[in-house]
Amino acid sequence: QAMNRETIIQMAREAGLAEVTDTAESLPADYVEALAKLCTLSVAKERDECAALVQANADACDTYSTARRILESNAAAIRARGEAV
Repeated sequence: QAMNRETIIQMAREAGLAEVTDTAESLPADYVEALAKLCTLSVAKERDECAALVQANADACDTYSTARRILESNAAAIRARGEAV
C-alpha cells in the first residue's frame, strides 16, 4: 500500500526536510513526488534485504525441513508485498 501525501510530509518533518507548517499543498509538487519516490525506494530496499536475510536462513536449513519451508514461505511473502504495490 502506497503512503499518502500527508504521511510522506510527516516523515519529511521528522527527518528535517519540511517545516512543521508545511503541507502537501504548500510544497512544490515535484518535491513531494521526490519524497514519495525516496520513501518507495527506501521501503523496497529494506524489504529486499529482509527477504534476502530470511532466504539465507532458509538456505542454511536442511533441504526438506519444516523450518526451511516456513522460512522460504516467509521470504516469498515479504517479496510479494513489493509486487502488490
